[in-house]
Amino acid sequence: LDVGVKVANPNRFDLSLLKLDYQANVGEASLAQGTYKTAFVVPEGGTSVVTLPLIVSVTNLGQLAGKLLQGETLVLKLAAKEEFDTPLGAIEVPFVEERAINVLGKS
Repeated sequence: LDVGVKVANPNRFDLSLLKLDYQANVGEASLAQGTYKTAFVVPEGGTSVVTLPLIVSVTNLGQLAGKLLQGETLVLKLAAKEEFDTPLGAIEVPFVEERAINVLGKS
């Protein structure tokens, strides 16, 4: 499965990404994971779209879909480790974001 992700760069300089490791979990269940190893540049003040390959657990995906259809609110956690190219060499930067998911609008 491939997913397009828009990457924004609010800085006044280009960002050169060398590698991206990522993991998506819902609760304790692993939803997807992967590594993107193709270098790309996000221009200063601009955006780029990168297509990430995902390895999805079909079993976990089915269980999570069932919980969502029952009205449960689940927490999606995306954790990533980005490796940027800089004039001082490669720098790794961690990233974590969490969002509540509920398709039926219940809390």
